[in-house]
Amino acid sequence: MAAAFALTSRSALKAFLGTTGTVRDTEIDALILAVSGVIATFLRREDAIESRVRTEQFSVERGQRVWQLAAVPVASVSAVYFDTQRVFGSASEVAASNYYVDLRRGLLELDYPLWWAEGLEGAGPTPTAQPARGALQVVYTGGLGATLQALRSAYPNLELACQMTCQDILRRQSTHFGRMSVSGLGGGAGHDAIELPPLVKMMLRGLMLMNAGG
Repeated sequence: MAAAFALTSRSALKAFLGTTGTVRDTEIDALILAVSGVIATFLRREDAIESRVRTEQFSVERGQRVWQLAAVPVASVSAVYFDTQRVFGSASEVAASNYYVDLRRGLLELDYPLWWAEGLEGAGPTPTAQPARGALQVVYTGGLGATLQALRSAYPNLELACQMTCQDILRRQSTHFGRMSVSGLGGGAGHDAIELPPLVKMMLRGLMLMNAGG
């Protein structure tokens, strides 16, 4: 699992909490990453928050023309390859004119099946009863934002959800902020102790729907 993409900054969280203390800044950073990871998991975006270049491979079933990319929205698709040997050289690249990408939902749709069953028409390899395992490779840029500032502009509720959850955890610890510890969170790495508040879950619902292609 990739490292969590921080959904807020130390300075922003401390401003939200109304504190300027610096004694526990290291614990604050760990708390931010732990909560960010829980939110990403809740959204089913464990490695799909950060917008960056990604390479995904898919199996190709007979007659299949549509594939769901993991990180949405998609900013751009650099290349699509179909190669049953999984070498993915230039000779196996699918022409951009032969596919369409729904950038918002992250759906890749080919104009014709690459691997088809008897009775289906279209260009492609010799028909076979077996799916082509890992034969489709897609190189694309996708995710919610490349930087925290980009996330703030496009999805302000995402940072607010992180800050509200951090605040809720600190309140439930029933301790002064200056003595705050994340030891109960497994040093910031364990997520079992973190429960997203109901209001936070409601705020995140729209992003869950978008990730599901809604």
